Amino acid sequence: MKKPIIGVTPLFDQERDSYWMLPGYLEGLEQAGAIPVVLPLSEESDDLTQLISLCDGLLFTGGQDVSPALYGETPKGTCGEICSARDRMEQVLLHLALERDLPVLGICRGIQFLNAALGGTLYQDLPTEHPSQTQHHMTPPYDRAVHTVTLQPNTPLAELLRAAKPGAVALGGRLSVQAKTIAQEAGVELVDYYARPELAIYNAIPTAEGCIGILMKERSRTLWGSSILLTGFGPVGQALGVRLAALGAQVTAAARRPAQRALAESFGLRSVPIDRLGQIAPAFDTVVNTVPAPVLSEAVLARLRPQSFIVDLASRPGGTDFDAARRLGHRAIHALSLPAACAPETAGEAVARTVCDMIGQREEAS
Repeated sequence: MKKPIIGVTPLFDQERDSYWMLPGYLEGLEQAGAIPVVLPLSEESDDLTQLISLCDGLLFTGGQDVSPALYGETPKGTCGEICSARDRMEQVLLHLALERDLPVLGICRGIQFLNAALGGTLYQDLPTEHPSQTQHHMTPPYDRAVHTVTLQPNTPLAELLRAAKPGAVALGGRLSVQAKTIAQEAGVELVDYYARPELAIYNAIPTAEGCIGILMKERSRTLWGSSILLTGFGPVGQALGVRLAALGAQVTAAARRPAQRALAESFGLRSVPIDRLGQIAPAFDTVVNTVPAPVLSEAVLARLRPQSFIVDLASRPGGTDFDAARRLGHRAIHALSLPAACAPETAGEAVARTVCDMIGQREEAS
């Protein structure tokens, strides 16, 4: 089978006057079955026309800020570095791709460029022009989900949902209230596969392994012999607790329900009621939270050993008072979406297995 060739826009270091490329772009395309080709930084229409004739699609990569001139504004002092050569090249490329109905994908700067080039606008600096609690800047390896996407009315995606036949079933993950409302108005049954308990169990495994990786990387001691406080004992807490214990850690599980504490003890772990966190905190300098509620309050954090390390695995906003942790001199990491970050193939297979099971059960019931 002939593989598709995907043209990749180059990254350009203006200070060093050099092209470069993050391997993740190329590796991702290769894993998807494509042949990536990094294009030269050129504005010559004839040259780009010849090159694009060899491509089955284009990937517009990340990089410098898109020039505000592209969306009719003057650069402000808060605007980042721009690369006019890339702006000009990519305008030519996009024009050629649209003429040929060629598939395009934009990542980071790339999707910002597509928006601006097709008539949209951008905030030149999100923290100052549109402040929010969302951290928009990510450190390498750029592979962790950091915020949700809200489905807004009167958008192409919303219209696609409305176009479904009444009575149709649509499957999605971590669905927003807006998406549910639109589906209900359209008479579409919207099912959240992340609400399925089997997917929670599947995802607990890469989450536990990812957390262990963080603990091993960020701490200066082995897990063997370490006293670790684990708050919460649902699927993630269970998967993590037994793995930490297998590596020689002394794990104490703090759980609300007696049945969870009994289960922890049956796994060979220690257990305490979660309302006793403040009493037992002085015995620990490493804590892993799995509870999506404020259990690691400032009062609890203040009783931990100095310079403790905290990994919060709970969904936003987490169960840790991160501001208090910082003031008290602790290191706290909110490790979100570990399955996709640490084991994307396994995470994808888990979703596929769950969705297939859901469809199969519906077919059997009909």
